[in-house]
Amino acid sequence: MKTKYFKSLVQMEEILSAGHEMNFTLLGFDYYFGAPSGKYVLSREDGLDVEFDSLNEFYNFSINQIPIKELWQEIDVDMIY
Repeated sequence: MKTKYFKSLVQMEEILSAGHEMNFTLLGFDYYFGAPSGKYVLSREDGLDVEFDSLNEFYNFSINQIPIKELWQEIDVDMIY
């Protein structure tokens, strides 16, 4: 079940910086975000794969010309693990 899981960007950062990974939907696409090999990775179902050295880079990454840090309230979380 997808849900608007995060109550704030700070909460999202706490969960992700603790090493958790997540599957989520944003703006009609399914994504994976995690750090399985040390670098943060954002993967989308259509083949988009982006690596980040920090969560800050991830938050400033734009989807449809909008940074994720401005879209966090639109993230529908499928699973956090």
